[in-house]
Amino acid sequence: MRRSCRSCSRALAFRSVFGLSAIFLSIAPAHAQKTDVLILSNGDHVTGEIKEFNRGKVRFKTDPMGTVYVKWQDIVSITSDKTFEIELTSGQKFFGSLQPAPETGQLEIVTREATVDVRHLSVVRVTPIKSTFWSRLDGSIDLGLSFLQQNSQFDYNLGVEARYRAANSQTTLKVSSIVRLQDEAETTNRQSVTLAHVQSFAPRWFWAGLGAFDKNAELSLAGRGSAGGGAGRFFVQTNKVNLLIWGGVIYAHEQFEDQSPDNLLNGIVSTLFDFFVDRDRKSDITANVDIIPSFTQGGRVRIESSLEGRHEFVKDFFFKLSLLNSFDSKPPTEGTTRKNDLALTTSIGYSF
Repeated sequence: MRRSCRSCSRALAFRSVFGLSAIFLSIAPAHAQKTDVLILSNGDHVTGEIKEFNRGKVRFKTDPMGTVYVKWQDIVSITSDKTFEIELTSGQKFFGSLQPAPETGQLEIVTREATVDVRHLSVVRVTPIKSTFWSRLDGSIDLGLSFLQQNSQFDYNLGVEARYRAANSQTTLKVSSIVRLQDEAETTNRQSVTLAHVQSFAPRWFWAGLGAFDKNAELSLAGRGSAGGGAGRFFVQTNKVNLLIWGGVIYAHEQFEDQSPDNLLNGIVSTLFDFFVDRDRKSDITANVDIIPSFTQGGRVRIESSLEGRHEFVKDFFFKLSLLNSFDSKPPTEGTTRKNDLALTTSIGYSF
């Protein structure tokens, strides 16, 4: 019976992995008219559709060349009658169309109220305000697999991230799954699903809402659901570096193995650091630390941290190395359960 159950678990794991891959890779953006014009420093005029400006490059979709990436410093002027959200290093945001500026190195933004000229170097992000759901969605999916025939050990790790952008807000769904299946042994797994919503209310300031579910067999955590919110600020926001900190309060309902469920009121202080390098290929380093002290259980502090490196080796395909760590200073099963769980994963992924 045990071998049969393991076979079912393995089959279910394969279906989950490849089912999710098929769903996310089949997402296709809505078509739009390619009427935007870029004038480059070499005098070329390129007609297409502005998909996004981020990390110092404009992602520009054309008919004859497909999607190309143009460095900001190589652009003399931009013309588009579509509506964009333009975000500056100061945190200030504008909503409007784009026209050639009177001076080189500037971007002219035409809003409902006025026309504003800003320096190219002060622009952090330009995002089209699309009308359909799918056109506002982007993200990535990555997968790592390993198999040892000697003991029928199968390991997989899956990561999914989807972002939905709207005016002054962004909603992000993250899924992380690490599973080890082995004959005549207990299945070990670490699962995490997080849904976060960020709403800007002032330059560099935002409200944050969070919902999450976690499971970790190594820490005897059968399940933890949490929800809460708070406020935060971008302290650094450029085309190379982002640093934000937010804090708030979260409610958690957790269940450890062989323990009664608990309802907890916790605080949270979260830090996210993102560093970007763009040479021949794009590389990202992202570090995240969540410090979660408990108001209900005195002296208990949880720390969730991650360090992720991502390198694009072919257009839209990347290699990812992730280091994840979970720490609990006073788990309910203290003395019989580890306080710390560390995981290192590698995977190949695709950005959409």
